[in-house]
Amino acid sequence: MSGSERWVRRIGHLAALAVAQGVLLAACADSRGVAWPTGEIRASGSATVSAEADVAVLSLGVEAVRPTVGAARDAAASSLSAVVTALGAAGVDESDFRTASFQIQPRYRYRDGEEEFVGHEVWNFLEVTVRDVAAAGDIIDTAVAAGGASIRVQNVDFRVEDTPTLEREARSLAIQNATEKADFYASQLGVNRGPVLSLSDRVGVASLERGDSVFALEAESRGTPFYVGPVRVNAHVEMVFAIE
Repeated sequence: MSGSERWVRRIGHLAALAVAQGVLLAACADSRGVAWPTGEIRASGSATVSAEADVAVLSLGVEAVRPTVGAARDAAASSLSAVVTALGAAGVDESDFRTASFQIQPRYRYRDGEEEFVGHEVWNFLEVTVRDVAAAGDIIDTAVAAGGASIRVQNVDFRVEDTPTLEREARSLAIQNATEKADFYASQLGVNRGPVLSLSDRVGVASLERGDSVFALEAESRGTPFYVGPVRVNAHVEMVFAIE
């Protein structure tokens, strides 16, 4: 075989290989049902929505210390029963009580450098949902009166009951914010924004911060005040768009 014949056959082999590869690429593109993207635009978006709190969640309970475990448990049970009964009479529904924690442990104190056993300690805590925010101060005072020296209050949290609606609104606004940014980038680059390739989000409820406007809630008869600000829901999205 002459050199020229070998050269012609080599060119023909490379051409056939190139055609085969082109068919494979086309098949891959067709199997996905979309064209191969020529680039992408990444944009982030954030939004915050707020609403006035309409639910107060109280973390409260009782503590009892007695020489024996049984005596401490019975004392705590009696005190907590009195608190629950009083709060029920004050308008808290039975379904709005939830046991948050229960602990039994020995208590010691140090005297003259030596450990001295005091007794057994029982903690029984509830999460109490108050659906009338304005009554939160009265509910606390009622619990204190019923529980006496055994009552303990750990936390008061103000929330919006329909938080999912706020989350949806925040997500929608965050997506709108990211899309507007992507449109701006596309216009600056002289290209067209294509469909969304991926999206991830992060949503959280913000606590009252210093400097927020607050309104005071004060029980008419006893006077435990609370200062309540707006409940904020923050949403952040990361979006990737195709370039058309």
